[in-house]
Amino acid sequence: KLYQRYGGKEEQQQAKKETKEMSKREKKKEKKKEEKKAPGRKKAHHLLATEGCNCEYDLDKYPDDWSRAKRYAHDIIGDFNNGVEGWVDWNLLLDVKEGASGQGGPNHAGNLCWSHINVSKGGSLIINPSFYVFGQLSRFLPRGSVVLDTNIRFGEGFPLEAVAARRPDGSIIVAVLNNDDGNHQVFVQVAPGYSTSASGGGSSSDAVLGFNFALDGDSIATFELPAATTH
Repeated sequence: KLYQRYGGKEEQQQAKKETKEMSKREKKKEKKKEEKKAPGRKKAHHLLATEGCNCEYDLDKYPDDWSRAKRYAHDIIGDFNNGVEGWVDWNLLLDVKEGASGQGGPNHAGNLCWSHINVSKGGSLIINPSFYVFGQLSRFLPRGSVVLDTNIRFGEGFPLEAVAARRPDGSIIVAVLNNDDGNHQVFVQVAPGYSTSASGGGSSSDAVLGFNFALDGDSIATFELPAATTH
């Protein structure tokens, strides 16, 4: 070490400082070498959707409870299918302002909003449809779930949206939103050779796995394929 060359106290302190600076430079060089070895490596980034809500200025586009609930499903399904890892709503519980159409606060900016649950002036809870729609997704997608690719095929005028995921236990869930006011017969098929293990490895099946169901107009449904059924 450099400070061994010096006899005085000040000289030793100076030498220690130089030694630290040399060590920092060496570390930087090593880091650059590692980056050159893996030029395609990038830092991981995580995407979260936050502050979802329906407010009074949305009334023209979303005039009723169901249209506001369906908006949640549309946003969540679209976000999860495009790389978002988590979804956070803005409000859980709000009051109802007198003279409003169901929206409330408190809010420092004065823009009144709906939440999944509002509280009436008398203190009773008002459960909005968005509460149940949100649950159709949140309760079936525990932490550690992995979103799967989906390929939706439907005829003209059949606005169907869906998200599929493999949960940590290997089961598959499929949430399907029907934006149309008509009922539709839907067939869900799992691709042959799909792996059912949580890690993506392990057992797989070449059989065609699927099921039919009738989806009501303007509705959302969530289906679960237990891991045992895919072996």
